[in-house]
Amino acid sequence: MRTLAHPDRQVETQSIDLYDPAAGTPEGHGRLAMLFVHGGGWYAGERSAFDEWAERAAAQGHPAGSTGYRVDEESTYRDKVADVIAGWRLLAEQFPDAESVCLVGSSAGAHLVTALALADPDLVPALPVSAVVSFNGPGSLRRETLYKDATWQRVDQLAMTPEEFDLLDGEVTVRPLEWAFVNAEDETSFPHEHVAALAARLEAAGHHTETTVVPDTKHGFCYKVLSRGGEPARVSAEAVDRFWNRLR
Repeated sequence: MRTLAHPDRQVETQSIDLYDPAAGTPEGHGRLAMLFVHGGGWYAGERSAFDEWAERAAAQGHPAGSTGYRVDEESTYRDKVADVIAGWRLLAEQFPDAESVCLVGSSAGAHLVTALALADPDLVPALPVSAVVSFNGPGSLRRETLYKDATWQRVDQLAMTPEEFDLLDGEVTVRPLEWAFVNAEDETSFPHEHVAALAARLEAAGHHTETTVVPDTKHGFCYKVLSRGGEPARVSAEAVDRFWNRLR
């Protein structure tokens, strides 16, 4: 693993951890890169949270990166999106043979990658989006769709424009992508019904979606789930590996 700073970095979190694909892996794997974006309520968390999944992707031959973003209390949605895009561009520069990227996020990170894909999957032409994996991410950010008022307070703090806020609830207009929603059985932030509603809107617009509910898990389960083992690890790994294999 090697770490690169985002261009014009102001704080350490504006960096990306890069994972080189393992040598001798099957032909075709290297054409698909993986970009991981951590959660933490938009104002916490760190990029190392996804190290197990990034290492798994690299072991399967995929170039991978786990990007950080600004989490200070003054940062806005646009700051965080800009930082994710900076990591995305570095991933494209460091792995020029990759042809597309699968964006992978958890919780707040799932919101960021979902919003980017819904806004413009071709934002980085050298590495366009082909797929998104949302671990326990939101299907909507409207106050009445959230379990906790504390989550709404963080959403409100992001200072999104009406257009940015409505991305998850609005008409899907981007080209078709592949989507995987991997949800905690005992979800405590973003109700499954609204994730299902987003998946239905995507399907109606020609996208392909897969949804997996991982048993005996709570919100944020995906971090270190692989090393903890047991049924949650098996179900999570099988769902994600099946999805990644579909993309080759």
